[in-house]
Amino acid sequence: MTAGDPYQVLGLKRGASTAEVRKAYKRLARKYHPDVNAGDKAAEERFKSISEAHAILSDPEKRQAFDQYGSTGARPTGGYDTSGFNSAGFSGAGLGDLFAQMFGGGVPGGGAPQARGASVEATLGIGFMDAIHGLKTPLRIQRQGGNETIQVSIPAGVTDGTRLRISGHGHPGPPGTPPGDLHVIIKVARHQVFTRKGNNIYCKVPVTVSEAALGARIQVPTVDGASNLSIPAGSKSGQKVRLKGKGAPTRRGGRGDQIIVLTVLTPDIGREEVRRLMEELGRLLPPAPRDELLARSRR
Repeated sequence: MTAGDPYQVLGLKRGASTAEVRKAYKRLARKYHPDVNAGDKAAEERFKSISEAHAILSDPEKRQAFDQYGSTGARPTGGYDTSGFNSAGFSGAGLGDLFAQMFGGGVPGGGAPQARGASVEATLGIGFMDAIHGLKTPLRIQRQGGNETIQVSIPAGVTDGTRLRISGHGHPGPPGTPPGDLHVIIKVARHQVFTRKGNNIYCKVPVTVSEAALGARIQVPTVDGASNLSIPAGSKSGQKVRLKGKGAPTRRGGRGDQIIVLTVLTPDIGREEVRRLMEELGRLLPPAPRDELLARSRR
């Protein structure tokens, strides 16, 4: 296949700089790469033309020959060898791997990336505490050539939807090429007590009326076990108290916080003595606490 006029293929004017050629190629290659357009023959053909055009314009000798004679006089050897190109043979090369090799210090001069096997994707469900503390667990995967069980290390602090890449555990590649990678998608189960928001852990903790009013030192659950917490006097339902460094691990090695949300419990007045105490308390408290609210609502 011929790339035609490489300048037109890449949308460039004659005399475009090397940087402009490189930028145009990167943009178009991303757009028409077979991994992005699976099954799209037109995109596949366009990608071939883009690759050949880049091979010509990125090679000073081929570019000079084209500028002078309208042809390189020979099949381009840089860039991608598009002879025998087909989507099945190329599908093993991931788009990220492709550009890492093309533009991140791979084959000098835009040489062809190494072929490899296709990726394998698997989902792994883990518990809330496992996500916080990390774990090693067996995972059964299906690859070409039979089922396999491997050990997977889950780092502490992963979140729901995290994707882990395990190199070399994808489908086998063509003879003489490496296998693809395994991509593990983490699904984290909900917890009955804790809720995670970012790197902070939230937990609702009930307290009595007397503890909220007078203040108290109580034990509260954390992801590391029970911890002591001082409740300030005059606390209200819904008030938040922070426990520093008791949240989820962060990527930088630190930890978030645990946020305790206080829930003040209404006393059970089924017992006569409790009812009498509450009636006495009612007489001691300021009367009509809603009068000011009602007055402001009429303004």
